[in-house]
Amino acid sequence: ELAVQASLPREAWGFWADRGATIIQTDEPKAAIDWLAANGYRVPYAEPRIEPAATASIN
Repeated sequence: ELAVQASLPREAWGFWADRGATIIQTDEPKAAIDWLAANGYRVPYAEPRIEPAATASIN
């Protein structure tokens, strides 16, 4: 939080992203997402593939 307020987000999230962290816990999620996306670290989830439901028929 202090690094974000001091305009030093690389000091907070970049440290972990550079080391391969895939999860970052923060009190500033919007700022983290924006910074990670702007710096090429954020990889969005793939579009979910919707499969037709397999249902049983009772007759």
